[in-house]
Amino acid sequence: MSSGQSFSGASSPITVSVTPSANTTYTIATLSDGNCSSLSGDLSGSASVSVNARPTGVISGGAAYCAGNATPTTLSIAVTGAGPWSGTLSNGQSFSGASSPISVTVPVPSSTTVYTIASLSDANCTSLSGDRTGSATVTINARPTAVLSGSAAICSGETTNLTISFTGSAPYTGTYSNGSATLPFTSATNTLNIPVSPTVTTTYTLLSVTNADRKSTRLNSSHE
Repeated sequence: MSSGQSFSGASSPITVSVTPSANTTYTIATLSDGNCSSLSGDLSGSASVSVNARPTGVISGGAAYCAGNATPTTLSIAVTGAGPWSGTLSNGQSFSGASSPISVTVPVPSSTTVYTIASLSDANCTSLSGDRTGSATVTINARPTAVLSGSAAICSGETTNLTISFTGSAPYTGTYSNGSATLPFTSATNTLNIPVSPTVTTTYTLLSVTNADRKSTRLNSSHE
């Protein structure tokens, strides 16, 4: 063959398997039978093999939400090759598109999830694992919680502490009520002591708590 590859056979036609790495046109370079060798004019025809590039894909994007407050997230897949493209994500969700980048919206996951490209094909070829890169993370953060405690019986003029216990990521800000006013607080740690000196029996209520993620809805109150 013109590529230097040899062939042989006992009957016609002879099948020759080739694996070119680029577009290649094959002709017969030499030919012999049981008696003679051919001349150049005895060899004719050609066979062309076109090698299409495999498609590639790079996924990106992501978002961070608090539990109970997440929404579907749109990720981006930059592709090369000959459109249209189709494939699946690591969560089994399919995607397709006629141009790059391809947008794919994933539903709200129950926990933090990393998405990659599991499969990808274009109009000509199917990608190999090394052709699919990148990742997109949707992070689900737990909501902060807060519990207000510190019920006590004190004498007029005395002071006692209310205690707010938090879970989540500090710092925390929020408000509490003494029944007649809304009062702010801040805390750099997971425990906050608030000194109070009521002149009458007072019920203190925790109204809101916010950390870096979102407001908490899990609140308790303490009476004094």
